[in-house]
Amino acid sequence: MSVHLHTGFFYPNNGNGRAEADWTRYVDNYRYQPCFNRLFNEYIDDGKSDLNLAELKEFGRKFTDLCVAH
Repeated sequence: MSVHLHTGFFYPNNGNGRAEADWTRYVDNYRYQPCFNRLFNEYIDDGKSDLNLAELKEFGRKFTDLCVAH
């Protein structure tokens, strides 16, 4: 089992598969979105767009540690 990371149809991107980290009108309503986008983009930039279960759990732990716990 694996999960493929990509921006959704209704989510803005600049054509390279990366999430727009500073889309102000959207992120103002979602407190953790800019932090999530930075983490998401790190994975995309590192070529990690297909995650197995262990990698997905690691992504979740990093998100919690970097974005939610602060």
